Amino acid sequence: MSERSELVIIAGAEKNVCKYIDQKSEFNNRVKNQLEKLESLLGLQMDTAMNPSEQSKKMAERMDCMEITMNEVKISLKVIKARK
Repeated sequence: MSERSELVIIAGAEKNVCKYIDQKSEFNNRVKNQLEKLESLLGLQMDTAMNPSEQSKKMAERMDCMEITMNEVKISLKVIKARK
């Protein structure tokens, strides 16, 4: 194998590694954002100035958002496990 061929192979491998690192970083950021969103939703549980019907409606909306976010986190964790 010529030196040029080896350099082309190395450059291709390096490009793939960089692409993988970028994807992993993007994926990690997505998981971090999902967890921050969930934390934020849990923190919003402290609304006490509302009347009970408003509070119930808000709580139902938050529960829906938390369920969606939890499902996103579960999917992300499955992807992490699959990649290992």
